[in-house]
Amino acid sequence: MKVPVFILGFLMRHGPLHGYRIKQLITERASDFARIKLPTIYYHLGQLQKNGYVASKREKEGRRPDRFVYEITSRGSNHFKKLLTKSLNTRYAVEFELDAAFFFRDALDKEELDAALTGHEDYLTSAVNEIKRHRAETLANVADSVKPMVRAIFSHHLVHYTAELRWVRGVRLGSANPGRLMD
Repeated sequence: MKVPVFILGFLMRHGPLHGYRIKQLITERASDFARIKLPTIYYHLGQLQKNGYVASKREKEGRRPDRFVYEITSRGSNHFKKLLTKSLNTRYAVEFELDAAFFFRDALDKEELDAALTGHEDYLTSAVNEIKRHRAETLANVADSVKPMVRAIFSHHLVHYTAELRWVRGVRLGSANPGRLMD
C-alpha cells in the first residue's frame, strides 16, 4: 500500500510526472519514511495504470528516448483518499530484529553483543541527526499549509528513534536492566 500512496500523492501534489521524477521527489522529500526503489515505482505505475488510477502519455524530449508521463485520474484520486483512510486505521505490531539476539544472548560473547549495541547506538545517533537536518531542510521548502503535518511526521520518527537510542544506551551502559526499563 505504501508505494501506491506515494506515487498517487506526488501525482496529486505535482501534476503529471515521469517515473524517474517520482523517484527523485520521494528521495528528496520523503526518504526518512519511504524508501522506494525505481523498479518498484515502475512496477506500481503499471499496476495503477492497469486499474485505471493513472493514465500515461508518451513524451519525446530532444534526442532522448521516449518516456512516459503519468497523470492521476479521477478514479485514482478516489483510490488515493481510500488508501490514506486505510493507512490511518492500520494498526501495527513493532518487531525489532535485535530482540532475537537478546533472546538467544547466551550464544553470544559479551564483547560481540557490546560491539553490536555500540554500532546500533552509533547508527541511531546518526539517524537522529540526519532526521533533524532533513526536517529543517524540508520545512524550508514546503508550503506553510503543510508544515504542521511535516512537523508531525518528523516528530513521529524522532520520538521512535530517540526512544530506541535511550534504550540501547541504557542496555549497553548497564544503567538499566533490559527487562525493567519500562516497568
